[in-house]
Amino acid sequence: MKQQSGFTLIKVMLMSTMASVVVIGALKETVIQERLTGNFQKDMNARLLAEKGIFTAANNLQKIVSDNSSFSVDDLVNQHGLHVGNGEIGDDTVYKARLSKSAEGLLEITSLGQRYYGDANQQLVARFELKPADIKSPFQHAVTGCKGVNLSGSGVVDSYDSSKGPYSETNRDSSGHVNTVIGDSSVTITGNSPIKGDVKASGVIYLKGSSPIIGDVHSNTGVEISGGGGTSYRVEGNVYSGGFFYSSRW
Repeated sequence: MKQQSGFTLIKVMLMSTMASVVVIGALKETVIQERLTGNFQKDMNARLLAEKGIFTAANNLQKIVSDNSSFSVDDLVNQHGLHVGNGEIGDDTVYKARLSKSAEGLLEITSLGQRYYGDANQQLVARFELKPADIKSPFQHAVTGCKGVNLSGSGVVDSYDSSKGPYSETNRDSSGHVNTVIGDSSVTITGNSPIKGDVKASGVIYLKGSSPIIGDVHSNTGVEISGGGGTSYRVEGNVYSGGFFYSSRW
């Protein structure tokens, strides 16, 4: 019988050792990637919680200001300075939004989002400026049609503010706009109907007869100006058209 040298066993052991090194290295890389993914997920959750704190505080403040328009920045900070809440994915998600007044006099909301009981933290800062409401007359848009507007005859379209005096004294500087609501709706103005304002339509605007427009004309489709007589101009302002423009008289 020949003596066995055992060289094959050594080769198998070497290959097993090399395979084990490769597997252990891959396992370590997988663990690192999993930890990085987990940390990114924690930070993302904290970031979203901080954003939720900003939006929640802003919405609450908007309701408060709507109910009491006399509130100043100092009043909001003193009376509603802290907003605290939880996320929807667990009890370990918390946001804290704190109000303050910046050096420029703006309302500042600093929101801290926390995940896993403070293991992940993200902070956001938002600044808001309190401005008075832009109050417009409910009669500014004198004529509004859902599916189109057709004006004929010699009626004047304008508006006035009765709080400033009677119509005969206050309608000189007022405007009465004509517009449509639904897409592809057209406006047709015939006769001698002066429009003391702008004419706006998503469809075609037809200016016929001798009706003057003391304002601008806006159309997404096209503007056609025809007819004439009785006035030295048809449109005192500018004509804006997203499509065609035709005029037999300007």
